[in-house]
Amino acid sequence: MNKVLLLLFPLVLLFSAAAGAEEKTASEKKYVAEVLDATSPGFMYVNDEAAPDTLYVSDEQGFKAVVLDSKYPVFVFFWAPWNGSSRMVMPVIQSLARKYKGRMKFVQVNADEAPLSSEEYGIAQLPTMVVFKNGKVTGQLIGAVPEKAITSFINTQLR
Repeated sequence: MNKVLLLLFPLVLLFSAAAGAEEKTASEKKYVAEVLDATSPGFMYVNDEAAPDTLYVSDEQGFKAVVLDSKYPVFVFFWAPWNGSSRMVMPVIQSLARKYKGRMKFVQVNADEAPLSSEEYGIAQLPTMVVFKNGKVTGQLIGAVPEKAITSFINTQLR
């Protein structure tokens, strides 16, 4: 019986995550909530009433609303699914999004799906981490650096 429950548990998580997806509208554009993993929901739709405690997903169309118009400092993680270094750093970024809950908004941007934003902010290497305050870049960190370096970078940006 316990083995059956263990086998069914991942399916329950999958269906509950799918059931949690919702559709929202902002500025006449629709963005669909998605679940990145069981512990960190990400959204393509974000407004400033949303608490900055989650790792959000943004595309080219949502970049302005998610990042530039935010009243919170925003940590943007430019990455690509084919980039091994990006995939290696992703769990660290997800952990930091929870750690800095209420102090900074975390957004992941697939550089392949947002080429104009990537070009505008000079993203030439992945992963690249950029902090925005009031729509302006205040700091940038490039490459797969250790968690301690990212934490130090964030703490400097929050001062």
